Amino acid sequence: MTDNTRPTHRHGVPNPDVLGFVSVRMAVAHRGDFAEANEAVARRLGRDVAFVDANGYDDEIVAAAVREDGRFAWLACRSKQVDRGDVDIEFRLHARDGDRTLIDWVPKTYNPFFGVKPSVLAWSGDELEFVYTEKHHTYRAVFGADGGTPRLERETDDAGDRRRGDAERRKLLIIKLMAVTAFVLFTILMISKSAKGPSDQSEGFPALSREKR
Repeated sequence: MTDNTRPTHRHGVPNPDVLGFVSVRMAVAHRGDFAEANEAVARRLGRDVAFVDANGYDDEIVAAAVREDGRFAWLACRSKQVDRGDVDIEFRLHARDGDRTLIDWVPKTYNPFFGVKPSVLAWSGDELEFVYTEKHHTYRAVFGADGGTPRLERETDDAGDRRRGDAERRKLLIIKLMAVTAFVLFTILMISKSAKGPSDQSEGFPALSREKR
């Protein structure tokens, strides 16, 4: 397996070191802690959590869940930069019971390029719950015992807030405070420059000769 050092997406969201951006919504959206489950599912599949496949695609297990009876599920992301800098990307949720495929589902998104950030992937009895944020919305998908098509609903802002909890709200508040602080500092700087007068504004430029009388 090839070392995966510069994937276009990490943990389901655009990698700013490669693509140069990440949306505010995706940045503040809560991401669940799937590290242990990701490793467990990777071992079952006989692969690494993240690697580059033979066709040059970054292949990552973004989230995973393992049930006591051996059923397991995982969200996979495959992506690759292609001609003209475009990205060929797909997210797909899988679930298996032994060698039997239960789920093979592409999450609903506005555009997968903007990412799929999972907050919940967990078994509850025979059901599998999957909650994720995409470019515009947060969705909750619930799969029955036999997989198939999920019950899919879009979460309201209130429901999303309750699910994210106090920690997520604090994170969003900090970002807002940082933005306000930056704006205030910028305003003070501009006022300070204006107070210095036009003579200071020409500093660093050749002096203009006065017109002859």
